[in-house]
Amino acid sequence: MSVPVWSSGVLMSRRVSGVVACALALSLSVSACSGGAEDTPAAGSTKAAAASATPSEAPYGEPAVASDAEALAALQDYNRRNNAVIVAFRKPPYTLARWKTVDGGAILAEDAYDTRAAAHGFVQPDNRWVFQRVVKVYAPPSKTWPKEMLVAADSRVLKRPPDAPRPDRRFVGLGRFVQPAEGAPWLHVASGYAVRARLPQPAPAGPEAIPTDADRARAVELAQELPAYWSGGTAPAGFAGTKFIDQPRTYRTEQLKRGIHRDIKYDVRLLDGPDSVHAYRAQGGVLVLASYRSTVTFTAVTTLFWTEASNKAVWGAQARPVLRRTEVVGATFFVPDSGKARPLGYYRNDALFGGAAQ
Repeated sequence: MSVPVWSSGVLMSRRVSGVVACALALSLSVSACSGGAEDTPAAGSTKAAAASATPSEAPYGEPAVASDAEALAALQDYNRRNNAVIVAFRKPPYTLARWKTVDGGAILAEDAYDTRAAAHGFVQPDNRWVFQRVVKVYAPPSKTWPKEMLVAADSRVLKRPPDAPRPDRRFVGLGRFVQPAEGAPWLHVASGYAVRARLPQPAPAGPEAIPTDADRARAVELAQELPAYWSGGTAPAGFAGTKFIDQPRTYRTEQLKRGIHRDIKYDVRLLDGPDSVHAYRAQGGVLVLASYRSTVTFTAVTTLFWTEASNKAVWGAQARPVLRRTEVVGATFFVPDSGKARPLGYYRNDALFGGAAQ
């Protein structure tokens, strides 16, 4: 995975400044990055990370990882493989196949954007980064593969530009990882952010960590309320407020007030297939990470965030002043066993989908 561009409530284009956008984004995927690990990540052992995934006699199976240490080992292995792809992308060939060895799902759509940009000469500077400290792990047990885990983890940019903003310690990055088969490398398939202090404790190990069909159905129902709100509708009825997930609304208001755009429209819908909504049992309720496909249409007044050349290369020729772009959007929220859902965080990153991603 490369780097997201939404950090601490500030929306940036990846093309404004590759270095600054890279460091700023990682600060969020990453949140607090002080202490913990060395600058150079240790290469973890995928086999060690998957050791706890051996089938159990328990009727509900075993989680993919049984401890924070095992989760960190899996993340360190991902660090090594992901950064190897980042380094390889400094020169052609620029193919999505490279990213498929480390990523999947929504993250692969983000990689598709980077692939298209690199193929047209817009290669980001050194943007290697690492997950360095596990904060919490949500790993439901299963008797079969694929197995999954949602990890809240701090990370850091290995080469931070001196003018890059510091991480906002209120937030922690979330990564959903899938292990397709026993002993197989983990794939990063979705990202999100959450307010660190509001992140619930994982459910106790065992069957209590398995979400029910009702949990999943409720998660999807709530996730479907958000697109209309982001597009300008009323506040979602199932949520106790919209703080931490209202960035599209506040961003639109700010840009229109500053006269940068005459209009901004959002067309947001859940991703197709199994990569859209994921529910994880936690203490007192369910933690949800939902991923969406967003098409943003701008009517520009002033110069856009990215250069016209990079815009045409990645998004295709468009009649100015109207410009459209696609992105992955993520929402994280907690659904208590009783009461309304509580927003925890918002995520966005430029992406390409379907035929445009090839």
